Amino acid sequence: MTSSPDVVDAMKEAAQRGAGRAVAEGMGGFNPGVTFDNGIMKFAKSPGGSLQYPDLQFWDYAHRNLRDAADQAFRQGRNGLGDSLKQQSLALRNELDRMVPEFGQARAGAAHFFGAQNALEAGQMFATKNFDNRAARAALDKMTPQQKQLFQDGFVDQYIQNVRSNPDRRNIMNKIANSDMAKEQLHIALGPQRANELEGMLRVEKVMDDARGAIQGNSTTARQLAELGLAGAGGSALSGGGNPFSDPTAMLNSMLVFGAMKGGRGALNAIDHRSRARVARLLTSNNPAQLRLGMQMLGRNQRLLGHLRNADVALARSGAVAATPGDQTQNRQQ
Repeated sequence: MTSSPDVVDAMKEAAQRGAGRAVAEGMGGFNPGVTFDNGIMKFAKSPGGSLQYPDLQFWDYAHRNLRDAADQAFRQGRNGLGDSLKQQSLALRNELDRMVPEFGQARAGAAHFFGAQNALEAGQMFATKNFDNRAARAALDKMTPQQKQLFQDGFVDQYIQNVRSNPDRRNIMNKIANSDMAKEQLHIALGPQRANELEGMLRVEKVMDDARGAIQGNSTTARQLAELGLAGAGGSALSGGGNPFSDPTAMLNSMLVFGAMKGGRGALNAIDHRSRARVARLLTSNNPAQLRLGMQMLGRNQRLLGHLRNADVALARSGAVAATPGDQTQNRQQ
């Protein structure tokens, strides 16, 4: 395999940067046992003169370098190069698995518990299959900070796909909110703050989608929104003076106020009013930094998250959602 310049480059990087990676992963010293002189690979020698070959850690880093190079090529649209690098990465991994059967488990580390090859895949598996939460938490505790971040990235991507692909998205979210085990799964993967942010993001999506559908929908839309207090003078008051029919910020603010009203006496107060208005503005911003700040605020504020849940549930119960084509035909006839 060292006849391939790609493999040699991956080995060079492993030798040069392996020590930094080892420290970042919380491991001990790193001694690659190999150097390169004008592209020529040379193995270190012991005091007695015998060759000292690279260990499993070095080859793992070389394999990862090839894999990362393939991912980068694909992101750049260089698919031919990406395919070549990916095949070489798999060939090196398979050869290491053949020669050292323990390599697969060593490579996966704590991800092995999830039946995955790496932390990113482990996060995806945790979002897809049922695991014992206590055992999953113990496995995750064994991961390095970098592996935990990859685990979270994989979990969030797969979790969002699972929810968005389900036609009954709202019911899924409500079941999760009412299930201790489901909430614990989110907290294990993301921690309470990021778990709340994820729920908030998905609920905001659904509330806004349904509100837009109602506004653009059938002949009963005005009545349905009036019942919610989102139309006419009531709607203007709830939205802070904006038009909830055309202004996304006013629409989301109206939904948050409506959810607060559903929370009973004492749910509305001046402090919440300022927080709702700001969060609504941030969450409807086109600026990624502002949007991120809005999600963080929503994740930290249990009252606001509760208002959003209330609005989400009430909007579904009211029937103020996008009508099906059959319903629209019937309403036009009425």
